[in-house]
Amino acid sequence: MNMPTAQNPAEWIDIVVDRVQSLRFGTVELVVHQGRVTQIEMTERIRLEPSGAQKSFSQSKPDHWNGSNTRNQTNPQ
Repeated sequence: MNMPTAQNPAEWIDIVVDRVQSLRFGTVELVVHQGRVTQIEMTERIRLEPSGAQKSFSQSKPDHWNGSNTRNQTNPQ
C-alpha cells in the first residue's frame, strides 16, 4: 500500500471513511501539523456483554463494598 501524502486530501479522506465504517465502537483521530493531516489514529473498543442472567452490581460486589462490617460484632474496634 502506498502511503498517502498530506498534499492529497482525497487519499486520507478515503482512509478516514474506511476506518470509521469498520468501527463498531471507537475513535478515529486526525493529527494535524501546520494545517495538514500528518497522521491518522484509530482506537477500537470492544464492549463485553454479560453472559447468562444479568447480575446487578450490588449482587456481584464483595461484602466490604456495600458497607457491611466483617469484623466481630461483639468486639468492635
